Amino acid sequence: MYADEPTSNHRFTVKEAAKRLNVSEAAIRQRIQRESIAYEKDEETNRVYIVLEDTDERLDDVEPDIEHSSERELIDTLQEQLRLEREASAELRRIIAGLTQRIPAIEAPPEPREDPETASPGMEGVETPLAEEKPVSWWRKLFFG
Repeated sequence: MYADEPTSNHRFTVKEAAKRLNVSEAAIRQRIQRESIAYEKDEETNRVYIVLEDTDERLDDVEPDIEHSSERELIDTLQEQLRLEREASAELRRIIAGLTQRIPAIEAPPEPREDPETASPGMEGVETPLAEEKPVSWWRKLFFG
């Protein structure tokens, strides 16, 4: 049943055998080294073929229905999480768009007011006393001294 025994009709590459048996390729190669799985080596191509007598044979003793149902459940859960994240992302984009539309209104400079000194004609060249200077706002005092 090992390398010296005759070939079987069920020959698979290491990759195919790993997929059929639901194990990794490395696990198949380790079983070949330990000679715990039937295999053939093609001397011309140096390829190793796994011989499986029963194509339904599984090395991991896991029922396929149970495995597929748990995988399906995981996929469904991940799809639901993705859907919720997309909805949350869309809501955040709407909020950001609303805020960015308000920015020009916030940043718009106030309309320039006419200075009372230049508003009246005929007062050009007349200096105003220091007592009539505009009061300095508290925030200008705080930041600019």
